Amino acid sequence: MAEAVVPGLRLALLSPSELTTLEEENRKDQLIPVESLVEAWKTHALCKGRGARLSLCRRRHGTLPREHHRRLDPQHK
Repeated sequence: MAEAVVPGLRLALLSPSELTTLEEENRKDQLIPVESLVEAWKTHALCKGRGARLSLCRRRHGTLPREHHRRLDPQHK
């Protein structure tokens, strides 16, 4: 059931510390594919999501803005 939801997760919207925690926890269950985690880290490494899947870098309507979103979304206020 969770396998259907995992590809839509916007992991790039997590802060680096949250992403690290998720990656460590994922080592147990391996629910999230390594490729998805790599894409999220790539987004953080390549400012503003260049080279990453942009659909996974955009905040959805209602997502609360966070400091680290500034690098991903130039419209962030």
